[in-house]
Amino acid sequence: MSQAVRYILETSACLILFYGVYWLFLRRETYFLLNRIYLLSSLVLSFVIPAFPIPSPFLTVPVSSAPIGPAAGTALPAPSAGAVDAVLLIYAAGVLVFLARFITQVVKLFLVVRKSGSSDFGGARIVSVDREFAPFSFLKYIFINAREFSPGNLRHILAHEQAHIRQGHSLDVLLVELATIVQWFNPIVRPYKRSIQETHEFLADGEVIAQGFNSARYQLVMLEQQVGSRLLEFSNNFKQSQIKRRIVMMSQTRSKGASRLKVLVLMPLAVLLVLALAQPRPVATADSALVSALEDKTDQSQDEMKKKEMLIKATESLAVLKEKEAKLKKALETAVEPEKQKELEHSLQVILELRKNTEAFIKDPETVPPPPPLPPPAPVGKAGLKMLQEKELEIRTKLEAATDAEEQAKLKAVLEKILQKQKALKAEASLMPGSEMTPPLPPQPPLPPSEMVPPLPPQPPLPPKELYKALQEKELVLKAEFDKTDDLEKKAEIKATLEKLKMKREDLKALAEKNDPRPQYTVADYEKMLSELQEKTKAVEAELEKTSDSQKAAELKDLLKKLDQKQAQVKAMIEDLKNAPEEKK
Repeated sequence: MSQAVRYILETSACLILFYGVYWLFLRRETYFLLNRIYLLSSLVLSFVIPAFPIPSPFLTVPVSSAPIGPAAGTALPAPSAGAVDAVLLIYAAGVLVFLARFITQVVKLFLVVRKSGSSDFGGARIVSVDREFAPFSFLKYIFINAREFSPGNLRHILAHEQAHIRQGHSLDVLLVELATIVQWFNPIVRPYKRSIQETHEFLADGEVIAQGFNSARYQLVMLEQQVGSRLLEFSNNFKQSQIKRRIVMMSQTRSKGASRLKVLVLMPLAVLLVLALAQPRPVATADSALVSALEDKTDQSQDEMKKKEMLIKATESLAVLKEKEAKLKKALETAVEPEKQKELEHSLQVILELRKNTEAFIKDPETVPPPPPLPPPAPVGKAGLKMLQEKELEIRTKLEAATDAEEQAKLKAVLEKILQKQKALKAEASLMPGSEMTPPLPPQPPLPPSEMVPPLPPQPPLPPKELYKALQEKELVLKAEFDKTDDLEKKAEIKATLEKLKMKREDLKALAEKNDPRPQYTVADYEKMLSELQEKTKAVEAELEKTSDSQKAAELKDLLKKLDQKQAQVKAMIEDLKNAPEEKK
């Protein structure tokens, strides 16, 4: 529960309890001064006791954690935050309404003083107002319409209002008004206010009689003032209380001395309220404190272990990603088919993004979330091809049995992907049957058109010399991998692959010694390729000017270098063909 709501409700409960005791035991007693002291004291205590809750000497609550907050023992069910906010909003609106009403009345009163003026009268100030209303006093001012009263009656009324001023009753009224603003929703504040004002009237009536005024004459003046409007609501009016009750109290026999002791009920009642509103005392035993310390230590050690494990995994993943990045770049340099180039560029982009996230986590593991785990490796070799063939058979069986057009379309799309994977796997196996294939990268959302780098135009197959060089580089990579691994089966596969590469190199070497294998392309073909490469270069340069990502800019610059190299190759081919004999053209 909100602390503000709790305080308001506890204050309201104290007011109700204190006033209930007054109504049952003190209301009919004639010790008016003691009644006044009780009502004012209980009003102040109602706001003070809930504001300073003390630990309960009787109630305790066990705690298992070392730090204990100020509200550690509260066990009240908490309402929803929305309900608490709504209650506080309604309460604040009521406070503002009653505060505005109070300020308006005070301003209205001082405007009357300013407009009508005042004159000194025995330490008080008399404000003569030319309208019909009941005489009253507020602070040091007595408001009266002197023309309505005879000189005899006027003396009684002024004596009564002077008694209010001397006893400081206006301060009591202001205190009650402030309590009414804060506790506007509490139904007990209005009877509380009437009881204090009634006690004021009894005290003023007693002082007037004590000054020597005739009680019968004074009571007759009170009866004559039964009719009349009120100029200010919270002031001490001459006819404030019921006339009958005031006359009865003036003629009633005074309470006995023992009755004064009733006011002492305030002290045990206040003590009971303090104990009732005290909060349970949090107690941490030696065992619970030890358990709490051990739990904290265990939690910290577990968190540290988790962080270390994640950092180790991230470091391992980073090494794998760097290795895959190197392989993809190498494969991209030797790839000649446009579709293969697209696939490799996309895979390289995903690997670079994963590497960037992993490096950021290793650098700042406290704030950067850990990168996702690497995808499992795709099936390789004959076993992977067999799995794809089995999956193809399963999809074809479902497709034959399907009758829904939408389901058939989905199955056809899946089948198309399986066939593409089979094709890629077969092509990879034909080149490197013993090498490990690159695992498929997780699906990525399509890039916006502004960030897409268009693929290079179709290129002619590499000349035998260049292909021979690529196979040599591949052979070096496999030899390095052969030296690193301790797996005998893997070494056998690499060795078989090296044998095949060696045979291909020998074939290419023999082919390279023959005539130039490019007579199938004409000068016009190479000029068209050169034009396409130049357009591609312009597109990449435009994209480089737009981008602000340093990593992507580096990739685009690298791509420009490759395009320049290929343009130089095509230009050399054009020059060779132009200078070649006619039969070779």
